[in-house]
Parts: sequence; C-alpha cells; structure tokens
Amino acid sequence: MKPIPEGFHAITPYLFAQGASRLIEFISAAFEGELIFQQKRPDGAIMHATMQIGDSMLMLADPAPELGRCPPPFTCMWRIATPSIIARSVPAEFLFFR
Repeated sequence: MKPIPEGFHAITPYLFAQGASRLIEFISAAFEGELIFQQKRPDGAIMHATMQIGDSMLMLADPAPELGRCPPPFTCMWRIATPSIIARSVPAEFLFFR
C-alpha cells in the first residue's frame, strides 16, 4: 500500500460538516469540484466522500458523533502522508461562524 494514494498530495484536508451533501453541491458549483467517491450511512448521511478540485483532493463527511467526530459546528482533520511516515490523520478543530 502506498502512503500517498494515486492522485493525492502529501496533505489532504478531511472536512466534517453537518449537511455534507450541501457542501458537495457548493464545492461542485463554486470550485468546479468533481465528486470522485461517495458512501452513505443507512440514515442517508455522507459517511465518506472524496472530491477533486483542480489537481488536489479533498475528503469530507457528515459528523459521526459515535466516533467522536461531531463538529462544533465545523471540524477539519488533515491527512498527512509522506514516504517515511505511514498516513496519519491529525485532528484539528476550528470554530467558524460563531
């Protein structure tokens, strides 16, 4: 397994946002983002989605409180991968629109 998947860069933002499907629509319209992959949970919420904007990839999902990923109101996690470090997810919470 490659530490950096094909088409990705060393750093990939992973956004958790309530209403991820609306965020996908916004990114598609505003930045000509292309939805590459999407998987939904049984309740219809986005479990995982991958989008491409230009030559960069972005991952996003609806919050998953059962996994401790419930944004207050928005969470971002960075996926950082280098050849010498196995891919890791480093959580970083940002509060927007307070």
